[in-house]
Amino acid sequence: MKLIYITNTRIPSEKANARQSMKMCNAFAEIYDHVEMWTGQARNTHEMKAIKDPFIFYNIQKNFYIASLYQIDSILLARINEFIWANIKAISFAISVLLRLFKTSKSHEFIIYTRVWHVLLVAKLVKLLRASNFKVIYEAHKFSPLLAKVITYSDGLVVINRFLGKKFSDVGFKNITIEHDSVDIREFENMKNYEFNDSKESYKVLYIGSLSKAKGVYTLADSGQYLPKEFSIYFYGGSTNDLKIFSEYVSKIAWSKNIFCEKFMPHEKLLQKINDADILVIPNISGATENLYTSPMKLFEYMALRKPILASNIKSIREVLNNKNASFFSDNDPKDLAKQIIFISRNNQTERIKQAFNDVKQYTWQRRAARIKQFISDTSLCAE
Repeated sequence: MKLIYITNTRIPSEKANARQSMKMCNAFAEIYDHVEMWTGQARNTHEMKAIKDPFIFYNIQKNFYIASLYQIDSILLARINEFIWANIKAISFAISVLLRLFKTSKSHEFIIYTRVWHVLLVAKLVKLLRASNFKVIYEAHKFSPLLAKVITYSDGLVVINRFLGKKFSDVGFKNITIEHDSVDIREFENMKNYEFNDSKESYKVLYIGSLSKAKGVYTLADSGQYLPKEFSIYFYGGSTNDLKIFSEYVSKIAWSKNIFCEKFMPHEKLLQKINDADILVIPNISGATENLYTSPMKLFEYMALRKPILASNIKSIREVLNNKNASFFSDNDPKDLAKQIIFISRNNQTERIKQAFNDVKQYTWQRRAARIKQFISDTSLCAE
């Protein structure tokens, strides 16, 4: 059986969705006869252009094929009107997918797995015009009324948390499976083990990922004013623009000498930075809509790292973390965040760390892919 994974994210990219797509294709390729990733030709950053082999960059086996399809990605149009640029880019990509699907042999069975809603319309059209029968599975990372309508063109729906599952179920879609994001535990095998020490001369508090306000990074930065001088906070990642804005904010606060920001870096280099971390933080804000739908990959990476985890007390995070495998603080409350950081540094977290590592074993990319394959196998083609 052939699986075609369709996404128009940049490959390679500093974005989490690109990493997730590459990891899933790698895992699918271990259990399907043939896997192809179809993505769009897109402008990339200077750093990403320098990467010659995306498989090495993402630390995965070269066991699937990547096809870069034409799409309109105009710098001028993006500067004039971002909304129009995004839609023209999406439509042109959908047309390229349409043409390629018409060239795909009808004599071979295949499955379409996608994170691009336009592809659902394209697949429906191909099915009608070619009288083809192939399954189309959509993976949702957000909800909208438009998406709720278009999703009816899919045969099955994969969602990344229970909240999303309920949203689509409430509008009548029935064939749903919940699969949180995952991790490759093998990447963290050589990390330094946690050793409790409540009298260290310095403590490293760490955050990885987007630097947008919704992710709570400003709350984490603000917590620095309530921390003793031996605590330093490190931020790794974020887009160039978000990093610039966040760094400017940090530079103006009185306790900035204990806060360090570094741009996105290759995963191997990032692991070296993480190795000496004492506490890993997920400070997402509950009031942000995007955090209702989230299942952060860094959450599972934190669990695999075998270090203390401190997370904001919000429902989407609580679907995976609990009081036995992590600690929590009141979201958007820098004072409580600092209080919990100090508490973790003064109290042995060995049992929570062991539990987190044991729990994350069910969240590997390979297990996720296997469960989704079973879901696809059990899924019937929707009625024409």
